[in-house]
Amino acid sequence: MSRITDIFPGVETAVQLEPEELAVPLLEYPCQMEERRGGNTPHLGDFLSSESLRDYAGSRYDELIKVATEAWMWLLHEGLIAPHPTRGGNWVFVTRRGNKFRRLGDPEKFRAANMLPHDTLDPTLASKVRPPFLRGDYDSVVFEAFKEVEIRVRNLSDDNSDFSSPVWDYADTDSDKTSQAVPSARLSYSTTYYWRVRYQDSHGLWSEWSDGRSFTVDRYSPVYRFWKASDNTHFFTIKESEKQKLIDNYSHIYTFEGVAYYAYVKDQPPAGTLPLYRFWKPSDDTHFYTIKESEKQKLIDNYSHMFTYEGPAYYAYGIAQHPLGTLPVYRFWKPSGNTHFFTIRESEKDKLIALFSHIVTFEGIAWYAYAV
Repeated sequence: MSRITDIFPGVETAVQLEPEELAVPLLEYPCQMEERRGGNTPHLGDFLSSESLRDYAGSRYDELIKVATEAWMWLLHEGLIAPHPTRGGNWVFVTRRGNKFRRLGDPEKFRAANMLPHDTLDPTLASKVRPPFLRGDYDSVVFEAFKEVEIRVRNLSDDNSDFSSPVWDYADTDSDKTSQAVPSARLSYSTTYYWRVRYQDSHGLWSEWSDGRSFTVDRYSPVYRFWKASDNTHFFTIKESEKQKLIDNYSHIYTFEGVAYYAYVKDQPPAGTLPLYRFWKPSDDTHFYTIKESEKQKLIDNYSHMFTYEGPAYYAYGIAQHPLGTLPVYRFWKPSGNTHFFTIRESEKDKLIALFSHIVTFEGIAWYAYAV
């Protein structure tokens, strides 16, 4: 069986990949497990807890296993791997579609990322050029070195007025850009930051810096998503204790899919947010979520024999008023089980509309939240 270092790119690159990108090299693990003598059955837990993965990931092990789990779930959802028909639990097998995907995939381009220098490349530039380099889009890598827009952010506590100690320095080639999101990992909650911007013209000349502006980071929390294979429904929770209980005691029923989006807990919602209400349907042990007061009240008044009101689950932004940087959470209805599905991912929304409109009905935007 190949070593992890022969399958995966460097760990610094691996933790930056999207699930569908990391899924290409990750698929090698179950494929090679099945090809070994005796036809071993792949299991995500075995892979994540292996000593070889720990040695490969080093200090970034905790971060890598989350990214790898997201990629594993992508493989499941795309039908490239599937639950094993006789072993149950989290054992899987590689599907015919998965084997075809493996043949058509290009793992070599992931390994090529190791050609990009890690230690000598400026971290800001590296974060910008590594994804297109990984995809083999070398023209974009070169283009990133030219016409740029720079944004510098500094902490309020930094009294250096020339922005010489930014917590984030970003370059972009989009001349029409009117907004920019700052990576949450670079910021701290309940903290005010300053930012400013300048541009470079076609002759390579820089403009003057704009006046400094400020923003404050609100504290939000991850909303976790679980998949229940028995009826193909999903459960969402913002509670760490509830998440951990499902992982520890009900992993045979619920598959943890990671963070769905970010919202606010009940004791610290900022102005402009609305309560998102949760109902439990005992007949099939599913949950329904709504931000609409009228819908909440209708269920309480007319359908209390079917739905148990559990109160506000967390707080999000309504359709009429949502801040810059939030994205729509879409709602789908599945008539066969009278259940609902919610997603913030445009690709997931588009896939359901294009391929599964005979199964689920698109109901539009439910609320707004911060994406992962």
